[in-house]
Amino acid sequence: MVVALWGITVIIFALTRLSGDPARLMMGESYSEKYYLELRQSLGLDRPVYVQYGLYIRDVARGDFGQSWRFRKPAMPIVMSRLPATAQLGAAAMALVVLVAIPMGMLAAVKRGSFFDTFGKGFALVGQSMPTFWVGLMLILLLSVSLRWLPASGRDGPANMLMPTLTLAWFSMAALTRLTRSAMLDVIDSDFIKMARVKGAPESVVVFKHALKNAAIPIVTLLGLQLAGFLRGAVIVETIFAWPGVGKLALDAAMGRDFPLVQAAVLVTAVVFLLTNFAVDILYGYLDPRIRYTK
Repeated sequence: MVVALWGITVIIFALTRLSGDPARLMMGESYSEKYYLELRQSLGLDRPVYVQYGLYIRDVARGDFGQSWRFRKPAMPIVMSRLPATAQLGAAAMALVVLVAIPMGMLAAVKRGSFFDTFGKGFALVGQSMPTFWVGLMLILLLSVSLRWLPASGRDGPANMLMPTLTLAWFSMAALTRLTRSAMLDVIDSDFIKMARVKGAPESVVVFKHALKNAAIPIVTLLGLQLAGFLRGAVIVETIFAWPGVGKLALDAAMGRDFPLVQAAVLVTAVVFLLTNFAVDILYGYLDPRIRYTK
């Protein structure tokens, strides 16, 4: 994880330099040469690149990403103040994915060939064919503009969460429904499932205790990937619905050339991504003792 974080800091540092002179980008088209030189000196851009990187790593280790050029405040506290909004949206979307996709996929597998199976496969196919931004725009047109049932933007109350949550969760629900069905079908056809039924185990025990538990590893893997994907999707969803989270903040900072804020937002997002993958790896050992880590 430490190596991954170091690699991320290298990429962030390189991208902010490869995009052009930060001082010139910050000042725009009209500026005086004197002010430009003063700004370069204040930002440390007049020093060699390796010195700049060393100072950058030192500041990152301290949690100091400098002052936001837009807000004139330290960048990291601004990002952390927006993190709860993104976490709230991500948690709601993940809950919706788990509560809808896993039961739908299980039902499609258990009732193979029935209406439930056809509906589950159709939902998975259609859901994965719809881009996130298109789903969000269609929900706004239908539920806000046409029917006027829900507010189209903001974070003022529970009603504001419904469309962003559904938009963020839509693709993941479709993908997890398909994977759950596939994983359950692989397990249901196994010999130990047939043996459990021969011994007279109730169908609920066969499905939940034996089949679902043995199909859980690919499901958990996809959940971890989708949770990380929520961080990417949050940029689109938060922008469409004006949700005041880290994704919208990062996009606004990038558009406004606020590099300290961009660096802080990207690093926080990367840390969340790495912690999510680490948690999934630990959960593997709980679900399957054969792959537990040994000293």
